[in-house]
Amino acid sequence: MRLRQAEIVPLLAGAFRGASYAKGATDALEVAWRFGGGRLRLALNFDEAAYRCAIEPRERLLWGSPALVDERAVMALPPWSGALLKSEEG
Repeated sequence: MRLRQAEIVPLLAGAFRGASYAKGATDALEVAWRFGGGRLRLALNFDEAAYRCAIEPRERLLWGSPALVDERAVMALPPWSGALLKSEEG
């Protein structure tokens, strides 16, 4: 609840600017929500193989499954895992 209050609620106070999604080559899904003050992105891996996705320069990891590997510009999501990232407008 603290994470939600500190990181997500402030974004909700700004204008909603849309959402998008992308399906990975495997059974992976990425969903992004854009607000006036920044963006939230949820990356999920439903596959038995690892899924690698880019971390944009202004993004930071808010939450990730325990076995997540964060390699700065790329993160590797193990099977059946996820991550929530946030970027600020600036």
